[in-house]
Amino acid sequence: MKRKLSFNQLSEENTKKLRIDINQLLISFIIDSSFNCLQSLIIEDIQPDKLISFLINLNSLPQLFSLNIRTIHIIDDLNNIYRLIFVLPTLKYNKLYLYENECSISIPIGTEKQFSTIEYLHIAHCYTFDELHALISYTPKLRHLNLSHENQDDSTIEIMLPITLDNLTYISMYTNYINFDEFEIFIKHIYSNLKTLYVTFLYQDIAFLYAHRWEQLILRYLSQLKKFSSKYYEYKYSLCIQIYHLDIQQSISIDKLMQIIHLLPDLITLKINSLTFYRSLINEKFSTTCSIGHAKFLNVECINDHHKDLCLLCIYIFKADDNMIKRLNKMIDNEKLLSNYTIHHELDNIYLQWK
Repeated sequence: MKRKLSFNQLSEENTKKLRIDINQLLISFIIDSSFNCLQSLIIEDIQPDKLISFLINLNSLPQLFSLNIRTIHIIDDLNNIYRLIFVLPTLKYNKLYLYENECSISIPIGTEKQFSTIEYLHIAHCYTFDELHALISYTPKLRHLNLSHENQDDSTIEIMLPITLDNLTYISMYTNYINFDEFEIFIKHIYSNLKTLYVTFLYQDIAFLYAHRWEQLILRYLSQLKKFSSKYYEYKYSLCIQIYHLDIQQSISIDKLMQIIHLLPDLITLKINSLTFYRSLINEKFSTTCSIGHAKFLNVECINDHHKDLCLLCIYIFKADDNMIKRLNKMIDNEKLLSNYTIHHELDNIYLQWK
């Protein structure tokens, strides 16, 4: 695109779709009522300070129905961005694509006087579910909702308020942080006439593959659903180097430890300074199973947050034998780690149980 653009050189056909991706271009002219025929606008890599003033000028365009903003620049204030988008009088489609932008959104719930005309909303940046609820409260005419890049460790879904969107018939969600329970809560809180649902999950939750859970969710809350697609990706990691000895000096949770161990098939020795069991894992009795195929040495210096119901540790060690059990028994007694316990092996599984 030319750096300078002359208004008298624009025909009606040329102004129906305008693509802007150079910040200097915005200095050359101001979009105003001269662009009455402008209907679709794509803005790329605009500086945050220029974006605000640019959005203000868009309010004068009587036929602008599509706005697509994509930028790699960090935007610190998404509140004003969305407020200016929601007041555009004829806007039907909006997409905001921010690369690695983790700015929070703190706009209040929309009122009737603040309702937007948007029917197609694509949120392609980090958000929490309470922020999502606030955003879609401004779009009662919403038909299509496309979501991606949900925030990591978002606990707000459990307190997300229900919202009614009678016109909503299409949802597409791409996320790598939400588990099935959280997704189920999200669906329950969106009262709509959903007919199409496309979901892509990268979160390692096997519940996404349970057909009976999908069946119950659809029968109870998505009775009008006609099209459904679910994609679940399980990554297989390949290591370029072989790791034989691992010393973890920081506190680590048991589930993270399991993930690391599964990625290290050639591990021989493992030393853990502090092993923490998440509360969500220890509310009920359970046994923790750890498979380390080639392990010859395991040292756990401290287990934090020890739970009274945790009473069994099973470790798979290739070629476990009676001599290994005797050495472990002697170590536990010498270090006075446990008083009332039993330890034995069944084939290559070593079982340590205490009371």
